[in-house]
Amino acid sequence: MLNSGHDLSGATHKKEKAMEKQLFDWNGWDQHDTAAFAFYNVVLKVAIGEYPAGAKFKYAFVNYETGTLQLYPAGASTPVEFQLLLTIKEK
Repeated sequence: MLNSGHDLSGATHKKEKAMEKQLFDWNGWDQHDTAAFAFYNVVLKVAIGEYPAGAKFKYAFVNYETGTLQLYPAGASTPVEFQLLLTIKEK
């Protein structure tokens, strides 16, 4: 872990457009590699798979190098994994 214990519970991250900020809110994060991040106390902003907006997760792991999102439901022994795809939209 490179940057342990970052607290982003304030409103600042909600105004930005980074991919994870479009998908969910969180209370803290850790950087695990150059392009891999763990986010804690996650609440979805949009539906992902079978999980509706507002669904809560113990944490989410985003790996931009492999293009994956792993969601860890409370009490689950394994994560639910999704592929991240790039979409380009003109401003």
